[in-house]
Amino acid sequence: MNVKFLNPFIEAAHEVIQIETGNKMQRGDLNLLNDDYITNDVTVILSLVGDVEGNVFYSMDEYTAITLASTMLGEQLESFNTLAQSGVAELGNVITGRASIKLSEAGFEA
Repeated sequence: MNVKFLNPFIEAAHEVIQIETGNKMQRGDLNLLNDDYITNDVTVILSLVGDVEGNVFYSMDEYTAITLASTMLGEQLESFNTLAQSGVAELGNVITGRASIKLSEAGFEA
């Protein structure tokens, strides 16, 4: 994986999650998995077309998904219900949109 394509997504996720949650984030260690299976409970999958083609996976455990959705919606969700699903899916859309802008600024249409 070429970091020139990966970094825009990392930067976008950092920016968007800080904005959406209102919390200061600190980036920890990153791991690139080369696996045929996703092992986390919740995964948002989006496709890219253009100069940069492929699939983007945002994967997290259920607790993280519920916590993110609760914070974004301003109400405590008790389960990963349809409202939480919608919130996490929208978060994935916003991150990917922001990453696409960053890729475009770097000369790649996504």
